[in-house]
Order: sequence, then C-alpha cells, then structure tokens
Amino acid sequence: MEKVSLEVKRRKRVGKSVSKKDRLGGFTPAVIYGKGIETIELLVNTEALRNMVHHHSTNVLVDIIDSEGKKSYTTMIKELQTDHLNDKFLHADFFLISMDKPIEMDVPVSVEGQSVGILEGGIVDQVHHHLSVVCLPAEMPDRLTVNIESLELGESLRVKDIPLPPEMTINALPDEPVVSVVVPRGLAAEEEEAELEEVEGVAEEVPAEGEEEEPPEPEVISKKGQKEEGKKGEAG
Repeated sequence: MEKVSLEVKRRKRVGKSVSKKDRLGGFTPAVIYGKGIETIELLVNTEALRNMVHHHSTNVLVDIIDSEGKKSYTTMIKELQTDHLNDKFLHADFFLISMDKPIEMDVPVSVEGQSVGILEGGIVDQVHHHLSVVCLPAEMPDRLTVNIESLELGESLRVKDIPLPPEMTINALPDEPVVSVVVPRGLAAEEEEAELEEVEGVAEEVPAEGEEEEPPEPEVISKKGQKEEGKKGEAG
C-alpha cells in the first residue's frame, strides 16, 4: 500500500464557532485516535488534504507529522466528513495503526478480460465492487484485479477463485459470487418460449391418460397380392 505524509498542527480550541473559523482559514478539524493513545485534536491544511485524497483516494497509509510535538503517527483515514451541498471537508478522523498487526480494509475490485460467455449472448454482472481484505498494512493492495476470460454463460467467479498471497485473506464466504456472466432477460425469455413449444409439441403426440391410440385400419390383400377395393361388380 502506498504511503504519504501530511503535516498538521495541534488544535488548541474546539467548538462549532471555532471550527467554522478554522475552515474559513483553510484548515480542516481532525483527530487521531487508536489503541494506546488519547485522542489528539488536530488541524490539517485543507488544500493538502484535498490533494492527497484526489491523487491517492482514502485507501492510503498516512504519516501524520506533528510539527509542534515533533512526532509522527502512522495512520489511515477512518472517516472523512463532507458537506453534501458544496463537497467541502468538515472533519477528518485518522486511526492509529501498527505496521506489524493485520488490518481490515475495503479494497476496490477491478475486472479484466472478455468473458467467452459474452460471445454466447451473456452479460457481465459485477456483484461486488469492493471486498474486505485482511493483511498487514504494508501488504494491503490498492485494488484486487480478477480475470474473467474463462467464464462461460451462467458461470461465476467466486471469492475462493481470487488468487491471494498466503498472508492475505478476504473477509467473505468462499462461495460468494464476485462476478457472474448472466443470461439477458430477452434471451432467457426466448429460450423459455422455445422449451415450452418443444414440451407442448411432445404433449400433443402423446395420447391423454385413459385414451388408447386407435390402431391403423388393416389393408385387405387379395390372394393375387393386389388390394381389394370392395365388392363392386360381383354377381348377386
């Protein structure tokens, strides 16, 4: 996983009015919390935070550098609150992590390759766009890439089919489908209609229960090997 640095300064006063002034001054209120430390109140340069999120998303290790305390903290963004009206940052929560202990994180899933099932009229249905991955922070992938070239119509790539390093696990059921190649509704309806017509055709050929199929009328053959056409012309 990628690692970036972010300089911060201590937040000396708190409250709604103070936070509003901080934001107007170009800073986003933030905190660091985690096991073994008391919550630390911070101010982060809003432009620096925005650039970090824009270029690296929130799935990144963040070294918080406290210029006043002369300390650094290895963290991850746990929550980033924004104003839904103007998309401005309101507050950032950083969670303290240990590099030698596994963490759990939602990782994007990318699909590559063209399924052979598409040539049969199928369409790709990505069931999961993110999966919860558990591993050491340094080993956390930016994304999981799955290849679906071998998937045929009606088949699915499942969690257990994703190749992973030994030290990495996915927190989901092994048989949980991630990507499927499904039959489109129109094609499925045509197949059902064709099957129904075939079944009805067979049903028409089979006599109903309790009814016996009438045997064909026997042909009368004369001794000379010719068919008799009746008694017409015979003397009375």
